[in-house]
Amino acid sequence: GLGSAADLSKVDVHRALNYGDSPAGRLASAYVNSVFNTLSAEDKLFKVTAIRGSLANQARAAKMDVKAVLADPPEEMFAQAIADAEESTFQDSTKLGRLLTRVQKLGPGNLELGHLLLPFAKTPGAIATRTLEYSPVGAIAGAGKAALVMLKRSGASVAEQREAAKLVGRGVTGSGLMALGFYMRSKGLATGTRPDSTKERELDRLIGRQESSVRLEGGPWLSVGRLSPGGNIFATGATLYDALHDQDGGNITKAKVSGLAGQALGVQGKLLLE
Repeated sequence: GLGSAADLSKVDVHRALNYGDSPAGRLASAYVNSVFNTLSAEDKLFKVTAIRGSLANQARAAKMDVKAVLADPPEEMFAQAIADAEESTFQDSTKLGRLLTRVQKLGPGNLELGHLLLPFAKTPGAIATRTLEYSPVGAIAGAGKAALVMLKRSGASVAEQREAAKLVGRGVTGSGLMALGFYMRSKGLATGTRPDSTKERELDRLIGRQESSVRLEGGPWLSVGRLSPGGNIFATGATLYDALHDQDGGNITKAKVSGLAGQALGVQGKLLLE
């Protein structure tokens, strides 16, 4: 759990954080405060919340006193909390992010012309990775990892079990969101990515209908595209519906391409996060 709103309001993002005097506590304090010096107040709050939430969840899972763990976290728990916090704020290192970083460095000599094409790499790579994890692709990957864990039985590490459960949970959740986006688009209550035709775009502008949005009970259109990764997955479902019901009759191949394009557009909208 991340705590109540009242608990979060008590976090002083300008004060240096202290995790105790033990070696692990001093290491935790040094890491957090050195990293936080480069972050804005809003970013610090998200990071603090994510770290505290992970530590609390780990403490409950291990049946340890939550307050004691938050005050002086064991080194292994803190390392996991940092990994969880970086993942939840799209600052973790991913295979796609590393690939994009290599693309950035393409160019003759010392001229990294790839930066002109991809000014950002780490955060978009992390967002794209989360988007795939919250999709049927993630569910399949999670099922595969879960099968390996079951085959290993007691030989599977806690990290392997945790990773398998995480991917299965995200894949199932994301697939449900995609199906919901598909269904709501069929009822005219959701939109996908930007329409292809100028006529459709002009109609959307006149009625105040945004791309990647949802409308409930006759109210205004509300954008969900910025709610990554769930919003991107929901909008992808709506985009798939459009691709399957276009004037050409639609086809599965085009639907898949349009869905992936919808995900890519959602990632593009996050470039300034990094």
